[in-house]
Amino acid sequence: MSDFTPEQLAERTQDHLNEYIIAADRKASILITGQFAFLGLAATALSNLNQAPSGWLRWFSIGMAIVGVIAVFLAVIVIYPRTPSPERGFIYWGNITQYKSGEDFHDAVASLDDEEAMETLNKENYSLAKVAGKKYEYLRWSLRATVVMVLFAVAAGITFIG
Repeated sequence: MSDFTPEQLAERTQDHLNEYIIAADRKASILITGQFAFLGLAATALSNLNQAPSGWLRWFSIGMAIVGVIAVFLAVIVIYPRTPSPERGFIYWGNITQYKSGEDFHDAVASLDDEEAMETLNKENYSLAKVAGKKYEYLRWSLRATVVMVLFAVAAGITFIG
Protein backbone atom coordinates (compact mmCIF):
# COMPACT_ATOMS: atom_id res chain seq x y z
CA MET A 1 0.00 0.00 0.00
CA SER A 2 1.62 3.29 1.05
CA ASP A 3 3.64 4.69 3.87
CA PHE A 4 0.73 6.71 5.26
CA THR A 5 -0.31 6.36 8.85
CA PRO A 6 -4.07 6.15 9.42
CA GLU A 7 -3.97 9.75 10.66
CA GLN A 8 -2.19 10.96 7.53
CA LEU A 9 -4.63 9.05 5.34
CA ALA A 10 -7.60 10.63 7.14
CA GLU A 11 -6.10 14.10 6.74
CA ARG A 12 -5.35 13.50 3.06
CA THR A 13 -8.86 12.19 2.55
CA GLN A 14 -10.27 15.34 4.09
CA ASP A 15 -8.11 17.54 1.86
CA HIS A 16 -9.13 15.50 -1.18
CA LEU A 17 -12.84 15.79 -0.34
CA ASN A 18 -12.56 19.52 0.23
CA GLU A 19 -10.89 19.93 -3.17
CA TYR A 20 -13.69 17.94 -4.84
CA ILE A 21 -16.30 20.12 -3.16
CA ILE A 22 -14.52 23.30 -4.24
CA ALA A 23 -14.22 21.95 -7.80
CA ALA A 24 -17.94 21.13 -7.92
CA ASP A 25 -18.78 24.66 -6.81
CA ARG A 26 -16.48 26.14 -9.47
CA LYS A 27 -17.90 23.93 -12.20
CA ALA A 28 -21.45 24.84 -11.21
CA SER A 29 -20.62 28.55 -11.18
CA ILE A 30 -19.13 28.35 -14.66
CA LEU A 31 -22.11 26.30 -15.83
CA ILE A 32 -24.58 28.86 -14.45
CA THR A 33 -22.76 31.65 -16.26
CA GLY A 34 -22.92 29.72 -19.53
CA GLN A 35 -26.55 28.77 -19.02
CA PHE A 36 -27.60 32.37 -18.38
CA ALA A 37 -25.58 33.58 -21.37
CA PHE A 38 -27.17 30.95 -23.60
CA LEU A 39 -30.68 31.72 -22.37
CA GLY A 40 -30.02 35.44 -22.79
CA LEU A 41 -28.79 35.00 -26.36
CA ALA A 42 -31.76 32.78 -27.17
CA ALA A 43 -34.20 35.30 -25.70
CA THR A 44 -32.56 38.11 -27.67
CA ALA A 45 -32.73 36.08 -30.87
CA LEU A 46 -36.40 35.29 -30.29
CA SER A 47 -37.24 38.89 -29.47
CA ASN A 48 -35.63 40.03 -32.73
CA LEU A 49 -38.03 37.93 -34.81
CA ASN A 50 -40.48 39.97 -36.87
CA GLN A 51 -43.35 37.85 -35.62
CA ALA A 52 -44.07 35.84 -32.50
CA PRO A 53 -42.81 32.27 -32.72
CA SER A 54 -45.50 29.84 -33.73
CA GLY A 55 -45.89 26.12 -34.31
CA TRP A 56 -42.86 23.96 -33.56
CA LEU A 57 -40.56 26.94 -33.14
CA ARG A 58 -42.72 28.14 -30.27
CA TRP A 59 -42.80 24.73 -28.57
CA PHE A 60 -39.06 24.17 -28.96
CA SER A 61 -38.44 27.67 -27.57
CA ILE A 62 -40.69 27.05 -24.58
CA GLY A 63 -39.04 23.66 -24.00
CA MET A 64 -35.61 25.27 -24.18
CA ALA A 65 -36.59 27.95 -21.66
CA ILE A 66 -38.14 25.48 -19.21
CA VAL A 67 -35.24 23.05 -19.35
CA GLY A 68 -32.80 25.98 -19.13
CA VAL A 69 -34.40 27.24 -15.95
CA ILE A 70 -34.30 23.72 -14.50
CA ALA A 71 -30.61 23.43 -15.46
CA VAL A 72 -29.83 26.72 -13.72
CA PHE A 73 -31.79 25.67 -10.63
CA LEU A 74 -29.87 22.38 -10.41
CA ALA A 75 -26.54 24.20 -10.72
CA VAL A 76 -27.58 26.67 -8.01
CA ILE A 77 -28.33 23.73 -5.70
CA VAL A 78 -24.72 22.62 -6.20
CA ILE A 79 -23.28 25.91 -4.95
CA TYR A 80 -25.84 26.34 -2.18
CA PRO A 81 -23.79 26.01 1.03
CA ARG A 82 -24.33 22.85 3.00
CA THR A 83 -22.29 22.06 6.01
CA PRO A 84 -22.71 18.71 7.65
CA SER A 85 -23.54 19.03 11.31
CA PRO A 86 -22.71 15.86 13.15
CA GLU A 87 -23.95 15.83 16.71
CA ARG A 88 -20.44 16.44 17.94
CA GLY A 89 -17.50 17.59 15.90
CA PHE A 90 -14.38 19.66 15.80
CA ILE A 91 -13.95 20.65 12.16
CA TYR A 92 -17.18 22.27 10.97
CA TRP A 93 -17.82 25.81 12.10
CA GLY A 94 -21.37 24.89 13.14
CA ASN A 95 -20.02 22.43 15.66
CA ILE A 96 -17.18 24.65 16.84
CA THR A 97 -19.50 27.57 17.57
CA GLN A 98 -21.66 25.36 19.79
CA TYR A 99 -18.98 25.68 22.45
CA LYS A 100 -19.44 28.61 24.82
CA SER A 101 -15.89 29.88 24.33
CA GLY A 102 -12.65 29.23 22.54
CA GLU A 103 -11.29 27.83 25.78
CA ASP A 104 -14.16 25.32 26.03
CA PHE A 105 -13.49 24.27 22.44
CA HIS A 106 -9.76 23.93 23.14
CA ASP A 107 -10.42 21.84 26.23
CA ALA A 108 -12.75 19.52 24.31
CA VAL A 109 -10.19 18.99 21.55
CA ALA A 110 -7.33 18.54 24.03
CA SER A 111 -9.32 15.92 25.95
CA LEU A 112 -9.57 13.62 22.91
CA ASP A 113 -7.33 10.60 22.87
CA ASP A 114 -5.88 9.39 19.57
CA GLU A 115 -8.68 6.89 18.96
CA GLU A 116 -11.43 9.48 19.57
CA ALA A 117 -9.69 12.02 17.35
CA MET A 118 -9.38 9.49 14.54
CA GLU A 119 -13.01 8.43 14.90
CA THR A 120 -14.16 12.06 14.81
CA LEU A 121 -12.07 12.85 11.75
CA ASN A 122 -13.33 9.77 9.90
CA LYS A 123 -16.96 10.57 10.72
CA GLU A 124 -16.48 14.10 9.47
CA ASN A 125 -14.77 12.78 6.32
CA TYR A 126 -17.79 10.57 5.74
CA SER A 127 -20.07 13.60 6.07
CA LEU A 128 -17.92 15.52 3.59
CA ALA A 129 -18.07 12.60 1.16
CA LYS A 130 -21.87 12.67 1.32
CA VAL A 131 -21.86 16.42 0.60
CA ALA A 132 -19.51 15.92 -2.36
CA GLY A 133 -21.65 13.06 -3.66
CA LYS A 134 -24.81 15.19 -3.60
CA LYS A 135 -23.08 18.13 -5.24
CA TYR A 136 -21.81 16.00 -8.11
CA GLU A 137 -25.20 14.32 -8.51
CA TYR A 138 -26.89 17.71 -9.00
CA LEU A 139 -24.03 18.88 -11.22
CA ARG A 140 -24.47 15.85 -13.51
CA TRP A 141 -28.22 16.51 -13.74
CA SER A 142 -27.59 20.18 -14.50
CA LEU A 143 -25.19 19.20 -17.28
CA ARG A 144 -27.75 16.79 -18.73
CA ALA A 145 -30.45 19.46 -18.62
CA THR A 146 -28.06 21.91 -20.30
CA VAL A 147 -27.53 19.43 -23.15
CA VAL A 148 -31.31 19.06 -23.53
CA MET A 149 -31.66 22.87 -23.51
CA VAL A 150 -29.12 23.14 -26.34
CA LEU A 151 -30.89 20.36 -28.27
CA PHE A 152 -34.19 22.25 -27.97
CA ALA A 153 -32.42 25.38 -29.25
CA VAL A 154 -30.95 23.47 -32.20
CA ALA A 155 -34.38 22.02 -32.98
CA ALA A 156 -35.88 25.52 -32.80
CA GLY A 157 -33.16 26.83 -35.11
CA ILE A 158 -33.71 24.04 -37.62
CA THR A 159 -37.45 24.67 -37.49
CA PHE A 160 -36.89 28.39 -38.08
CA ILE A 161 -34.51 27.85 -41.00
CA GLY A 162 -36.51 25.01 -42.52
